[in-house]
Amino acid sequence: MTIALLLLACSVDWAAHDAWRHCKPAIAKWPARAAPPCGALHMCANEAPLTMEERAKLTEMITAGACGAP
Repeated sequence: MTIALLLLACSVDWAAHDAWRHCKPAIAKWPARAAPPCGALHMCANEAPLTMEERAKLTEMITAGACGAP
């Protein structure tokens, strides 16, 4: 089951020009689904237009993934 969740998280092309569009769905599905890689989380923090609630949850995701500050 964990492998399936990781595969779903990796199915998004986080290097694409419009990858920030995937941030809100990834944030909404966490923790039921695995968080994207740290680089994607940092991109979300820097580029995605997020509500205060989404930004707080994103901060939790970054901390839980042991990612450094964006």
